Amino acid sequence: MSDSKNTEASGRASAKSAPKSPASHSILLAIVIFAATALDIFLEVVAEPRITDGTSPLLDVMITISLIYVLSTYSLFVVGVVLLLRRKLFLSVCYLAAGTVGYLSFYAVAALKDDRLVFPGGAHREIAAIYERRDVDFEISNLSPHLVSLDEECHPPHGCGCWVLIDPRHTSGVENDRGGWRRPTAPIFLPQTLPVRFAIVNVRVLDSSAYSVLGCDMDFFAWKPV
Repeated sequence: MSDSKNTEASGRASAKSAPKSPASHSILLAIVIFAATALDIFLEVVAEPRITDGTSPLLDVMITISLIYVLSTYSLFVVGVVLLLRRKLFLSVCYLAAGTVGYLSFYAVAALKDDRLVFPGGAHREIAAIYERRDVDFEISNLSPHLVSLDEECHPPHGCGCWVLIDPRHTSGVENDRGGWRRPTAPIFLPQTLPVRFAIVNVRVLDSSAYSVLGCDMDFFAWKPV
């Protein structure tokens, strides 16, 4: 009788000490990452805009939580690579997928907040609308390349301005600056002239004679002034 009790007790103990299966581990990981992602989106999109006091302790708490979320997201990729090197393929895929979900949430937050540094299309559409209405004298008859400032009428990212580049003869060299945020190469942007207006630019075509330009006074992607 005592032997059977001992056997039963040892069986329960071994069951408790047995490691979780990869499937249960992945389910728990999925629950945690989706809950954390939902919390981060809620804080960034719903809660943060409601805090008007820049010295509020709540803002510091939210910044701390967001920082932890970012670091945790990148750590998932590290863990995924380590598991891959240890030939634990299933768990590796789970961690890499979780990291990808976390990373994509950064873009989801940016889209929901209409972050025009990440998604500048909205600002370019406003520049195009101003250009089509001819609300400003763009000096179309002037065939030499020239910039027309729209100030912040296109609601650009903070520290940036809106411009229309008129270049009917295509001699400005701006074609090399198309295709996302970048440090300009066209001489017309004069990045070394103070005050700096074109540390980085985002250029799109308006028509055969004009370009929509967003210019910023700092290279936000390098985190240092030009």
